[in-house]
Amino acid sequence: MSDFKLVEGFTIKGKSFSFNLDKGTCFYKKTGACPLYLRHLPDRMLTFIKKRNQRNLSSLKKNTITYCPMLSKNISKIHKDKIKLYLFKCGHYGFNNGQHRVCISGRLGNDLTVSLMEVDNTCSFCWHKEKGIPVSAFLKTF
Repeated sequence: MSDFKLVEGFTIKGKSFSFNLDKGTCFYKKTGACPLYLRHLPDRMLTFIKKRNQRNLSSLKKNTITYCPMLSKNISKIHKDKIKLYLFKCGHYGFNNGQHRVCISGRLGNDLTVSLMEVDNTCSFCWHKEKGIPVSAFLKTF
């Protein structure tokens, strides 16, 4: 194992990530629709999102329609902690934190500043598959 290395301008595009989001933590997993792609939100919803942007994001559940749109507009202001990523020997990336920020950045095509460590293990998705154990993680390539 090596130490974490700071990577500025980390490109999400073309990389595969092992996510551990579910219906309780992700609007897309709950409904099948990503709120970042719902361009025709009602005006009252947009007004609500703008008002909520001025409040603390931590008071909002992560699986709501407003969480990711709000976070996408405030990633650098809300989260001062760096995203910790692991590059596994299977070629997939995993998380210590920052799953929503990586997903948002991947969907919007933005680069991020991350702390990255290469590890000599497989990701949780591949490990479960290799062992034949049902897996809750899922892979997403941007």
